[in-house]
Amino acid sequence: IIIINQLSILIALPIIASKVDFYSFGQISIAFTLIQASWIISDWGMTNYIIENWSITKNKNNLCCALIYSRIAISFLIFLLYFGMIFLNLIDLPNNFKLWIFLSIFMGALTPIWFFQLLKKSQSMIIPTIIGRLIFLLIVILFIENSSDAYIALIAQGAGLSVVTIAGFYLIKTKHNLTF
Repeated sequence: IIIINQLSILIALPIIASKVDFYSFGQISIAFTLIQASWIISDWGMTNYIIENWSITKNKNNLCCALIYSRIAISFLIFLLYFGMIFLNLIDLPNNFKLWIFLSIFMGALTPIWFFQLLKKSQSMIIPTIIGRLIFLLIVILFIENSSDAYIALIAQGAGLSVVTIAGFYLIKTKHNLTF
């Protein structure tokens, strides 16, 4: 799953670079870096806590919900921090990047790959990840034509992550009977 994610970015970056100017590519790179950093922060030790407590907890739903709700809260706080930094011109990103950065931060933080790793069933997420990353690449290839389309790279990232996240929660609900 990690290889699929990293390869899709490595394939997309030269395509994006060939279609936008240097300045826009720098802005996209900054946005992708902020998104990646937000995922690290939103996951910081929480999945380890879940793994350690999974076998001893009586209410697995509450444990999962605690992780999901904390990730939602952290994603929102990170977005507010980024929004403030952009608003104060500490980070130079165009206005049309803001919403799409949030979608990627939110969906990336919520992606429930941790749940399938916990159950040692990561293979359940391979197909949704491939589909999501193909959607990401297709959007980049088909819809980015010049620098005015730079924000589409963020839409593509958010759309691909949305597929993975929605599919993951669907599998959790239908195959593992967890409720949220």
